[in-house]
Amino acid sequence: MSSNVGSGLFIGLAGTGAAGGIAVGGFEWNATWVLLALGWIFVPVYISAGVLTMPEYLAKRFGGQRIRLCMSVLSLVLYVLTKISTDIFSGALFIQVALGWDLYLST
Repeated sequence: MSSNVGSGLFIGLAGTGAAGGIAVGGFEWNATWVLLALGWIFVPVYISAGVLTMPEYLAKRFGGQRIRLCMSVLSLVLYVLTKISTDIFSGALFIQVALGWDLYLST
């Protein structure tokens, strides 16, 4: 569950926690229970299908490599556009606040 920890998480949760209080912690604890429940539901499905990834499962379930390729490309593009760009910006924002550097110099 710690695979999504990055600078965006630290900057975002710190600001949200300062604005909203302890409710942010409650949201994170509830997310833990939901992830555990989804694990109990989907891990047996993946094991019985003999697959390791969602694109592999889709290829096996619906047949063909085209849906596997589309899911893989879509996941990569969305990850680059959302996660990586947010992490770079929030990391630069942290460096600006911590060291007093210019924001654009930090990136």
